[in-house]
Amino acid sequence: MLRIRITPARGRNGERHPNRLTATLDESGEVLCSTETPLLDAARVLLTSGKAGENDVIVMRHSGSDHDAMRAKVGVAAGLMRAEPDRGRIRIMKVTNFRVIWAQD
Repeated sequence: MLRIRITPARGRNGERHPNRLTATLDESGEVLCSTETPLLDAARVLLTSGKAGENDVIVMRHSGSDHDAMRAKVGVAAGLMRAEPDRGRIRIMKVTNFRVIWAQD
């Protein structure tokens, strides 16, 4: 099981970014990503870097918390993305084209 801790991301001026969280690998302290969807994006980073397999479990905790907020298999989480097709309702959808995700970075 891999555990990530999330903390509010900081902008260039040091102030908290309103929509981004930084995901850090709990064991090593390695920063995996700074994003609006830390569980999903951290799963993609871990999978593509070879640090996790598709069937490994990833667990997300908020910094300072002693309980898990979310968990998923790395392969499942890596295949999901957040979408706002009508700009009012957030949905979690399967990734059909990874170029869409990469274009958002």
